[in-house]
Amino acid sequence: MDQKSFGNMLLFGEEGVDSVDSDEILHFRKPLFVEILSHCRSIESLVELRNFVFNLKRRTNDVSDALRSDGNPDEVVTFDKAYLLSELDQISESLTIERAHYYLTLRTERNRFEFDKFLIRNLDRCQIDL
Repeated sequence: MDQKSFGNMLLFGEEGVDSVDSDEILHFRKPLFVEILSHCRSIESLVELRNFVFNLKRRTNDVSDALRSDGNPDEVVTFDKAYLLSELDQISESLTIERAHYYLTLRTERNRFEFDKFLIRNLDRCQIDL
């Protein structure tokens, strides 16, 4: 099997990764989430991006993950789980890295002003914990 075939294996769900409670709301640490989005935009390999998104989806299910937060509301970003998983699926199902980056940009443009303000205020405190 060639490398391209292995990359497509990540398109299929794995038990627990795509599980969605219809009402579940996710609370993430904003600095870490912003850092993760920045890292996603810097990935130049579609296979690597798919792996990264797959692992991010796993992290959404792990309540003990460092990404999850119940803390300070000013440091938290909130998502409907079904919506977030749908957005991540669209990114990982992209056929080209350019299209995946386009979706990443498009999806975050809605919150770009808020993220930009946050990044400017907290750039020196952002750390990536993948």
